[in-house]
Amino acid sequence: MREGLPLKTTRLSVGTIFLVVFVLVSSGPYGVEEMVSATGPGMAPLLILAIPLVWGAPLALQLAAALEGFVVSGR
Repeated sequence: MREGLPLKTTRLSVGTIFLVVFVLVSSGPYGVEEMVSATGPGMAPLLILAIPLVWGAPLALQLAAALEGFVVSGR
Protein backbone atom coordinates (compact mmCIF):
# COMPACT_ATOMS: atom_id res chain seq x y z
CA MET A 1 0.00 0.00 0.00
CA ARG A 2 1.34 3.39 -0.92
CA GLU A 3 1.63 5.99 1.78
CA GLY A 4 -0.56 9.08 1.60
CA LEU A 5 -3.55 7.45 -0.08
CA PRO A 6 -6.84 7.79 1.78
CA LEU A 7 -8.62 4.64 2.93
CA LYS A 8 -11.58 3.54 0.86
CA THR A 9 -14.84 4.16 2.70
CA THR A 10 -18.20 2.74 1.74
CA ARG A 11 -21.71 3.01 3.16
CA LEU A 12 -23.42 -0.17 4.27
CA SER A 13 -26.85 -0.84 2.90
CA VAL A 14 -29.54 -2.95 4.54
CA GLY A 15 -28.80 -5.69 2.00
CA THR A 16 -25.12 -5.74 2.98
CA ILE A 17 -25.98 -6.02 6.67
CA PHE A 18 -28.47 -8.79 5.88
CA LEU A 19 -25.81 -10.71 3.96
CA VAL A 20 -23.30 -10.31 6.80
CA VAL A 21 -25.82 -11.74 9.26
CA PHE A 22 -26.66 -14.58 6.86
CA VAL A 23 -23.00 -15.49 6.36
CA LEU A 24 -22.14 -15.40 10.05
CA VAL A 25 -25.22 -17.34 11.14
CA SER A 26 -25.42 -19.99 8.44
CA SER A 27 -21.83 -20.69 7.46
CA GLY A 28 -19.69 -19.69 10.40
CA PRO A 29 -16.47 -17.79 9.78
CA TYR A 30 -16.44 -18.37 6.02
CA GLY A 31 -16.67 -15.05 4.23
CA VAL A 32 -15.13 -12.94 6.97
CA GLU A 33 -12.13 -12.17 4.76
CA GLU A 34 -14.41 -10.79 2.07
CA MET A 35 -16.31 -8.80 4.66
CA VAL A 36 -13.07 -7.22 5.90
CA SER A 37 -12.02 -6.32 2.38
CA ALA A 38 -15.48 -4.92 1.57
CA THR A 39 -16.08 -2.90 4.75
CA GLY A 40 -12.58 -2.20 6.01
CA PRO A 41 -10.51 -3.49 8.91
CA GLY A 42 -12.21 -1.21 11.45
CA MET A 43 -15.83 -1.80 10.53
CA ALA A 44 -15.71 -5.60 10.17
CA PRO A 45 -14.97 -6.39 13.86
CA LEU A 46 -17.62 -3.89 14.92
CA LEU A 47 -20.16 -5.61 12.68
CA ILE A 48 -19.16 -9.03 13.97
CA LEU A 49 -19.74 -7.85 17.55
CA ALA A 50 -22.74 -5.58 17.04
CA ILE A 51 -24.95 -7.57 14.67
CA PRO A 52 -25.57 -10.53 17.04
CA LEU A 53 -26.51 -8.10 19.83
CA VAL A 54 -28.83 -6.08 17.61
CA TRP A 55 -30.26 -9.25 16.07
CA GLY A 56 -30.68 -11.12 19.35
CA ALA A 57 -32.06 -8.37 21.60
CA PRO A 58 -35.60 -8.36 20.14
CA LEU A 59 -35.69 -12.15 20.21
CA ALA A 60 -34.62 -12.21 23.85
CA LEU A 61 -37.27 -9.66 24.75
CA GLN A 62 -39.95 -11.66 22.92
CA LEU A 63 -38.91 -14.85 24.71
CA ALA A 64 -38.97 -13.08 28.08
CA ALA A 65 -42.44 -11.73 27.38
CA ALA A 66 -43.68 -15.15 26.28
CA LEU A 67 -42.30 -16.83 29.41
CA GLU A 68 -44.10 -14.38 31.70
CA GLY A 69 -47.34 -16.11 30.82
CA PHE A 70 -46.32 -19.44 32.34
CA VAL A 71 -47.36 -20.12 35.89
CA VAL A 72 -44.52 -21.33 38.09
CA SER A 73 -45.48 -23.99 40.60
CA GLY A 74 -44.12 -24.07 44.13
CA ARG A 75 -41.89 -27.08 43.49
